[in-house]
Amino acid sequence: MDQKATASAFIVDAQVSLGRWRSRTGRGTVSRAAHDEDAVTMAARCGLAILDRNPDVTPNGLVAATVSAPLPEPGIAPFLAEVLDIRSAADRPGPDVLELTGSVSAGVAAVAEAARRVTDGRGPVLVVASDDRRDTKGRPLGAGAVALLIDSVGDVGGVTPAESGAELFLDRWQRRDTPGVQAGDRSLDRYSPAKGFADRLDADRVLLSTASGPQIEGAGFPGCAAPLIGLFTSDATEGRDLVVASSAGGISHAVRITVGSRFSGIREQAADEIAGGLRGDRPADPDESTFTPYSSQAMAYRERGQTFRLLAARNTGTGEVVFPPPPAASSAGFEPYHLTRTGTVVTFARDHVFPFGGPLSMAVVDLDGGGRFYGQVADRLEVEIGDRVELVVRRLHEGGNAPNYFWKIQAATAGAT
Repeated sequence: MDQKATASAFIVDAQVSLGRWRSRTGRGTVSRAAHDEDAVTMAARCGLAILDRNPDVTPNGLVAATVSAPLPEPGIAPFLAEVLDIRSAADRPGPDVLELTGSVSAGVAAVAEAARRVTDGRGPVLVVASDDRRDTKGRPLGAGAVALLIDSVGDVGGVTPAESGAELFLDRWQRRDTPGVQAGDRSLDRYSPAKGFADRLDADRVLLSTASGPQIEGAGFPGCAAPLIGLFTSDATEGRDLVVASSAGGISHAVRITVGSRFSGIREQAADEIAGGLRGDRPADPDESTFTPYSSQAMAYRERGQTFRLLAARNTGTGEVVFPPPPAASSAGFEPYHLTRTGTVVTFARDHVFPFGGPLSMAVVDLDGGGRFYGQVADRLEVEIGDRVELVVRRLHEGGNAPNYFWKIQAATAGAT
């Protein structure tokens, strides 16, 4: 099938990332976020993987989707724009960023919106959908993220917005002050707009997601990321035309996908991600109730470059890389330099008196390309001197009544750069 005859935009690359734990529940095996993971960190992980594999592509825009942002305001998009370094174009006051929330159909809506922007000549666009889905008792339903790079040319698949709509139907809802998704009269499910929406779509195969599914084998139901992860775990073959649709709470969106030659490679990556992770009962979250670190919002804003983008300084004469970068008043002879995220452990120590979650491992890493990084080892992981490691975005702690993010250290994964 000629994709250009049917599609308005194309998937250049895609990446699936799940929470680090896999746990057995009454719904089967579900992915669970570690203590220092959430919708922000999972989204950053798969977004960085996409950009690492496509160094010659600079996204003009970012469309983020979630219904489990740790902070409803500002959400996840501002964090991702910084971490992924999607910077402003010279003729715009800021990066072309959009965040979609409110319904698990937001992930499919994000892909449709990105396809429209590419068709309008505003590509390439990076789409990231990420959720840590839980029920009303806080029990995990699935945690994961998916990222898609969409542009005018690509061989993972063609994308065309199919349909969208809204009909008031409070079959599932979630209050801001109540954890998890609540349900009303389940006997009314047979009248859900999702049923009629799927029937109206003209396709030989429809992958439909609702407020409570699909249940992805080995991963559970990671919210608005679920229908897109479901796409990349499907058995669709090259040339196949199918529709990915999501309808929840009366909000419905659908995109038509024409499967391309590299689709099977993304499916293999998704299968590896689902098969990976740590098995068994996830340890209880450390008690932070007695740990109230000071947090300065002014400092966080001022240092956002080094905190999120790993912005260092390089001596223009000697090539020495300094991180954190020196203050502006003493930065003569230095130029901005972005640290690489891989390196080798020089030394480490285990802190047995850290206020919560201890013992805590700290390590010093000689980074490839210059510079040293000193920081925490990711939750429940350990490193040794000489280990190859990579830096990953994780939650550091709660400070100033908000989650604080920084880079932590873990063993290097295949393809890490």
